Amino acid sequence: MSFPAFPATPAALLPFLLAAACSSQPPPARAYANVTIEPTPLSAGGMCNFMSRQPFLLLGVPAQPQPTRVDDGSGQAHVNCTVSPSAGGTFQIQLSANSSAPTGGQVTIVGQVDQKCDPQGTACSKLTATFVATINGNPTGQYSSMDCTVTYVYMNGAVPLMEQPVAAGRIWAHISCPAAQRPDLMTNGMPVTCDTEADFVFENCGS
Repeated sequence: MSFPAFPATPAALLPFLLAAACSSQPPPARAYANVTIEPTPLSAGGMCNFMSRQPFLLLGVPAQPQPTRVDDGSGQAHVNCTVSPSAGGTFQIQLSANSSAPTGGQVTIVGQVDQKCDPQGTACSKLTATFVATINGNPTGQYSSMDCTVTYVYMNGAVPLMEQPVAAGRIWAHISCPAAQRPDLMTNGMPVTCDTEADFVFENCGS
C-alpha cells in the first residue's frame, strides 16, 4: 500500500520558518500605582500645600485582592522597568510609568530593595522617587525625595502573593516618602514638603 508523497519544504524557506517560530514577543511591561499626598510633621518650615490626604495620581484601578494594571502602550500609558537580582538577595530596580489620562501622571522609582523585608511592614530600603500628577493631561506639580522607604504591603495588608513580592522582573510593594519636596513652590524660604505614599506593582520587567 502506498501513500501520497507531500512536497518537501524548500531549504530556502527553513530560516524564515524558524525565525517566525522564535519571534513570539514577551508580554508588555505593566504597572499599577495609587499615589496619595498629605501633610507630614517632616514638612516643618516647608509646609505642605495640601491640608489633608488627597489622591494624587492613579495608574490602573485599586481592587481586592488584585489591582488592575495598565500595559505599556495601552491607550495613553507607557511603562518601562527593570528589576534585576543583585548580591545578597537584593534587587536593583528602575521603574517608570506614566499616563496622560485625566487621573494619570508619572511615577519614577530607582534604587535597591531587599527581598528579606518583613512582609508585615518593616521598612528596609532607601529609594529615590518622583511623582507627577496631571489633570486632563496637564502636569500639576512634581514631588521628589531621595529618602523613601519600601514595604511589601498592599491596601494596608500583606501583599497577597504565595511567593516573594519582589523577584527578577517584578515587584509589588508600598513606597513611603514623608519628605517629598516640590522645589518650584517655596514656603518660608523652603521648598513645599509633603508626605507621598503609594501602593505599586510593576511586572513583566526586564531583569
